[in-house]
Amino acid sequence: MVTVIGFLLVACGSEDDPKPDKNEQSGNPDDPNDPDDNNGTEVSDTLSIILDGNASSTTAELSFKSPKDAALLIVKSDHSWSLTSQADWLDFSATSANAGTTGIIVGARENEMIPRDDKITISSNGKSHSVSVKQHGASEFTISINEISFKMILVEGATYSMGSDELLDNDPVVHQVTLDSFYISETEITNELWETIMGALPYDDLDDLAGMSGYDLPRKPVSAVTWYDITDFFLPEINDRTGFHFSLPTEAQWEFAAMGGKLSENYDYAGSNDLDKVAWHEFNSDGQKHHVKQKLPNELGIYDMSGNVSEWCFDWLGPYDWQSEQTNPTGPESGTEKVVRGGNYNTMLFQSWCNVKARTGQIPGCYNGCWGNTGGPEEPVCFFCKAIGFRMVLEI
Repeated sequence: MVTVIGFLLVACGSEDDPKPDKNEQSGNPDDPNDPDDNNGTEVSDTLSIILDGNASSTTAELSFKSPKDAALLIVKSDHSWSLTSQADWLDFSATSANAGTTGIIVGARENEMIPRDDKITISSNGKSHSVSVKQHGASEFTISINEISFKMILVEGATYSMGSDELLDNDPVVHQVTLDSFYISETEITNELWETIMGALPYDDLDDLAGMSGYDLPRKPVSAVTWYDITDFFLPEINDRTGFHFSLPTEAQWEFAAMGGKLSENYDYAGSNDLDKVAWHEFNSDGQKHHVKQKLPNELGIYDMSGNVSEWCFDWLGPYDWQSEQTNPTGPESGTEKVVRGGNYNTMLFQSWCNVKARTGQIPGCYNGCWGNTGGPEEPVCFFCKAIGFRMVLEI
């Protein structure tokens, strides 16, 4: 059977580092990563495993940073043993040895994408031991589709105070929310990415946009898209093309990212208390949306979360469940409006919608009675999403 006798962090070259007997090691003495000559290989973890007839079966875990990283795996066995793994991002200085003590350098190649995991299996005398291997993801990464690129930014999970008791029209709502880590797009989804995925822009049939020049320029955020356009068509198509599972951010994810995540300086707006530095709104936009990334980013390097276009979230709009702590909340199970967050190029400052805590909603299909659904036979139907766009998240 198998047991783990130690799992500890050690500094490379420490006097307390376990030193396997070189006569019992296997590997290539000319390999700089070989345990026979590992002075040049920095290891962040050391995991010791004993394989003998008295130990009980168990599992262990190795954890790597996202840059190139290495760990020292020490195997002590009274029988010959072998190591197998399907992880093509791991390298080993030895995969088998005779009875005795063997030191193996396990190297993880740099991870430029989302976190990944696999396992190492060590087998001896008819028994096997599984070592779970995990590697952190990159702090940001870029995806290209038909030469159109977009960047995803890591938002590390944490517990934070969601909502505000100070904004106009908000009931007492401050409550604790815990979120797992996730990635969010650096910018609002642009016209060029929407057109690449969908084959056309959404503006041709909208009378409300007549006379608005440059609304369809490639690097401006896409807008005038319904919640259903995004969830029923855009997201399934981009997921199919990339192999990832992008979604709309939950309201909690959106707010935490806009605040700057764990790096938050508690600004009123996404990156500053000076709105003009970080957002396009009614008084500086000239009535037009602008190219993304023209204002300053927030603490995480995310742009335009307080202005330019407002943004759809996943949740139905409803009262916060503020009396209990929430973990990865997704909002009410049903409703009539979807949450919309962030100000836009038409936002008037007195409305406070540019604040990272502000919330509003819109019916997901965007068409509604122009006068508030009075029921009168003369009430026309209006399109209410001219200035609403979105960004994506990738949960991990």
